[in-house]
Amino acid sequence: MVTRTDFSPCALVLKNNPKEQVRFQSFPVEGGITEGYNTEYAKTIGTAAEPFGRMWRGGDWNPIQLDLEFRAGLRRSDLGPPGFVIGRMIRNVNWLKAAAFPRTETRVARKTKGELGEQKRLGRSEMRSYGGQAADPPIVLFVWGIFMTLRGRISAWTVNWTGPYEPITGKPHGAKVGLTFQPESGFYPNWYDIREGSIPGSLSGKVLSVIT
Repeated sequence: MVTRTDFSPCALVLKNNPKEQVRFQSFPVEGGITEGYNTEYAKTIGTAAEPFGRMWRGGDWNPIQLDLEFRAGLRRSDLGPPGFVIGRMIRNVNWLKAAAFPRTETRVARKTKGELGEQKRLGRSEMRSYGGQAADPPIVLFVWGIFMTLRGRISAWTVNWTGPYEPITGKPHGAKVGLTFQPESGFYPNWYDIREGSIPGSLSGKVLSVIT
């Protein structure tokens, strides 16, 4: 278990299941986190030297790029045989990859090709256990200490597995992960919400109580 002394309280957490999370050992990127927002206006109709005014049409958050680097055995709490330590690191990376895919409320058993062939031969149409199309990708909370908690989705990722590599299994000791995080407030924020912080304090407190 990671102690509070060897990591900053930063994590990506599933909103509907806060125990599902990946903690960061340090702040996500050296250059910081760049927030952005674009507001859309429509010019008022008319022929004139300039618009008489503009009508607000809404807006949207800019995607946030996160660059994370994982290294097996870097934490003081990473004790155990090398294979287990590397496995923990790989599981963290796979968690981040999975965040962009559909997630059902309960784990669905996947049929083998043989079972699907037999099902088709018998004329059965029950195909729900093959694939995850019946759910949406999960809402993810990006927690940056007590400073900021953003709600959104992982819309894209890249993974660069790095060495050294285990001589027999070929498993990597490190990975560089690039994530595209698309913020979604989950409500319609206004001037007051943004001034106070776009995520309710009660939500931030609940999540922090789990990761720390």
